[in-house]
Amino acid sequence: MRTTDTSVMTISVYDDDDAADRANGLREQDISQWQLRDVTLLRGTLDLMHIKT
Repeated sequence: MRTTDTSVMTISVYDDDDAADRANGLREQDISQWQLRDVTLLRGTLDLMHIKT
């Protein structure tokens, strides 16, 4: 989601912990080019997802 002209927010949902760990490893490779303010990692079951367009 674009929140301002220079800011975005992303949410990623993975099938399992292994998939999330692989994605995190790839993210670490590219992270130096981003100006990150916050990264929050959560693990658990996704019970509800609502998308409003």
